[in-house]
Amino acid sequence: MITYEEISNEGKYHAWYKYEPHDVQYMRYAEDNPSAVAAGFKIGDVYKVFALAKASLIFSMEENYGDLASQDNDMAKLTIKYMFVKNAISQYAICEDLSWQVVWAYIQPSDIQYLMNDEFEKIEKICDRDNLLTQLDCGISQKVLQAQKLKDIVTQFDNDEEIMKFRTLNNYLKHRGTLHIEGLGEQDQALMGCVNGQFIGIRTRKSYTLSELQETIWGFHKKFEEYFNQIIDVIMPDDFCNNKIDLLTGMNTLLKMASVQK
Repeated sequence: MITYEEISNEGKYHAWYKYEPHDVQYMRYAEDNPSAVAAGFKIGDVYKVFALAKASLIFSMEENYGDLASQDNDMAKLTIKYMFVKNAISQYAICEDLSWQVVWAYIQPSDIQYLMNDEFEKIEKICDRDNLLTQLDCGISQKVLQAQKLKDIVTQFDNDEEIMKFRTLNNYLKHRGTLHIEGLGEQDQALMGCVNGQFIGIRTRKSYTLSELQETIWGFHKKFEEYFNQIIDVIMPDDFCNNKIDLLTGMNTLLKMASVQK
């Protein structure tokens, strides 16, 4: 069973924050490797959402919710915990979609004009798993560097048993809206009466314990962290986070960036 300490002490994903592009990254890569800048920007998005998802999971394990729920009201506390768990599921699911956008930004044809006029954002609307795999297949046929590696990473993650378990849970909530938490109210399984000794079953919601949901979420967290680090290793230049730059090179790139945006 996972513990509060195990979750709160896990922070390897904080390394993703350093890929958020700033002045030097734009000056170094906007002309020669604009896809790296675009991908770095989306890595920043993943980091922020992933951190919020983990925070919600941690909050679901608290015992004192202050004004939200009195200490002696177990039902109220369980309700708050369930709210945080649902939010964690939603936020972690968003991370998977965003990870596709990171790969998408990397494989799209691009130049400095494409980057500086925010064309990447315009095409993100058509980025889903199927379109991404189609683009990767196209890249593989054209011998685009790293396309096969990226496809292998994405499909292996897709087919992981823990990821499919989490995705099933998220899809259920997305289409049904809610589920039953053991201890949070009763759920009837059948009508009160029976016919000739036969009970008549009625519609029910899937039932989970809170700890089951937390375990499923935490399993996704660990698998996603590993998967996303593999993506970063493939697409991001080794020296992307180096903040040193030749002044003349930087100024020349700045002039080009300004010219493109005009």
